[in-house]
Amino acid sequence: YSLKAFTLSEVLITLVIIGVIAAITVPMILQSTQEKELYSKFKKNYSLLQNSLERAQIEEGTLGDNTAIFTPLPDADRSYLSAQRFANYVNPIKVCRNKNQSGCSDVYYDVSYSDSNYKHGAKDSINTPKVVLADGSIWHIIQNDSCEWTAMGCATDRYGECIKDENGQIATPIPNPRYDCAEIGVDVNGAQGPNKYGKDVFQFYIRKDKVRLINWAPRGGNISKKILTNEI
Repeated sequence: YSLKAFTLSEVLITLVIIGVIAAITVPMILQSTQEKELYSKFKKNYSLLQNSLERAQIEEGTLGDNTAIFTPLPDADRSYLSAQRFANYVNPIKVCRNKNQSGCSDVYYDVSYSDSNYKHGAKDSINTPKVVLADGSIWHIIQNDSCEWTAMGCATDRYGECIKDENGQIATPIPNPRYDCAEIGVDVNGAQGPNKYGKDVFQFYIRKDKVRLINWAPRGGNISKKILTNEI
């Protein structure tokens, strides 16, 4: 009888095909694994944020009122004092007032929008007080001077920029009533990247009675909601 075997060329072709398939699928698997890890950290930080507010309410005797953790000051120090209060509940490595504080420059960096075309690829520079957690997560704190205020918005173009008239003035000013005591941004893996909204950076609004996800797509609001409802 005769023995049949693969020729060397057939073996090489098979190995090439396997290599191509691996080159395509392995990065996809790694990316999916990394995303799941970041999303899991996001949920953990979300839970920790809510627990921090609840503990502050208990300590201050203001159940149901998140304003217990915020200090009503008319200057930027209010955000720093709020960061220090949060630090009482999250066991942080450090609390940074600004990037000039010793040992804090590495936690100040730019963050990309979820849509890379938004504002022509511009990035956010978040230079507010920060709380650095033991697991590497970074919270940035922006406290408003009130829990009820009005921001002046505008109609925007596809890049998120205000539409202006021929004189360079905002064509359609839009009053926007707001009820947010503070804005909390969370980078779940710190400065290591990708430092992008909806990937490793997520945002919340803190109202008197609840924590609200940001719903603005350029800052990953649509992705945050899907993560918490297990849609992704």
